[in-house]
Amino acid sequence: MTTTTTTTTDRAALGKRLRAAREAAGLSQRQVAARLGYHHPTIVWIEQGTRTVSFLEAVQLAHIYGIEVMALLGTASQSQETPGDPGVPLLQPATG
Repeated sequence: MTTTTTTTTDRAALGKRLRAAREAAGLSQRQVAARLGYHHPTIVWIEQGTRTVSFLEAVQLAHIYGIEVMALLGTASQSQETPGDPGVPLLQPATG
């Protein structure tokens, strides 16, 4: 069984990648929020790393930005880091 766990550092790193992808796609935060049916501050919070992003949201954002979801998550393999890419594992085994 797995559980989604994120730290502030994980969320901040993901937020930076999301912002870069949005900007590369030439979209504003308001445009992305409108496409998702969210309020504008939600996108701000996601990009600042103060709001957790579900996997479904990551998939939706990747689709909007025209990129692969794994590019947003940091690596093609969440269990390994690649040189030059710090990678942010978002899914970790449950403990206890």
